[in-house]
Amino acid sequence: MSRVSVIVPTFNSPTTLPRAISSILAQSGVETEIIVVDDCSVPPVEPADLPGGSVQVMRTPANAGAGPARNLGVEAATGDVVAFLDADDEWLPESLLKRVELCAPGRCAFGPYLERNDVSGSVRQVGPGPGDSLRLYVENLVAPSTLVIWADDFRRLGGFPADRRCAEDWVLSVRAFHAGVEFAAVSAPVCIKHVNTNNTTRDPRTTIDHALGAVQIMHDERLGTPEELSLARRAVRARAALWSANVGDLHATVHHARAAAQDGIDRDGYGTLARVPLQWARGVARRTLAKRREPRR
Repeated sequence: MSRVSVIVPTFNSPTTLPRAISSILAQSGVETEIIVVDDCSVPPVEPADLPGGSVQVMRTPANAGAGPARNLGVEAATGDVVAFLDADDEWLPESLLKRVELCAPGRCAFGPYLERNDVSGSVRQVGPGPGDSLRLYVENLVAPSTLVIWADDFRRLGGFPADRRCAEDWVLSVRAFHAGVEFAAVSAPVCIKHVNTNNTTRDPRTTIDHALGAVQIMHDERLGTPEELSLARRAVRARAALWSANVGDLHATVHHARAAAQDGIDRDGYGTLARVPLQWARGVARRTLAKRREPRR
């Protein structure tokens, strides 16, 4: 069984980081090396504050974002295989072994995850099943906390992009797919992603900007055929209209819907845009309710 280097990027996550580390230590059947990359947290992460007693802590010279932090961790990794776990996520029991058994040179492994809203307590399953890897140009299927990849393959791909204005995990997935890396998906959820008010990607505008940034990098690096890249751009524009409608932003909804139509909409795009009126109604209702709940001055 190959040794796995687990890279955990963190930034000001003192309450959730120990939980993430504990979920790694609870994995069985796999020898792990845990590398925490502190992206300039205040106060800095100290190894003595973490469970396990043998966690390596590195620090970035400047706050650069999760992608470059993960890359720095891989530079120091000694395992044949690398896996990633964000500081506010946690792995489910036995999930690492299931993915490592599928991983090999030229083949990475990933899987679905459970998204838990820490405010409402609701839980939903997100992510792909086996055979969905061909949809990588349409949507971001591979969450970093689910990815296990051969270390040499990761380095050959150039790692995560340094541009923090993009969805760096989507770019890495498309880089891998374009380079011929095979994707193997486990069927059961492999981790819990915790969603709370501190998750910046829950902001629709941030999500849209990151997705559009990822598509731009795909075009710049020519990561696919013109048809595949056009598919990615159209999919983002259609979903951007849906995300904007969800928060009741009429101007952004119209802007992105018009851009999607100009790019040319396929069947998936029509399906996404067909949901815009309902999401718009929900978004307006939420904003109206929020205003009613505001204290009167």
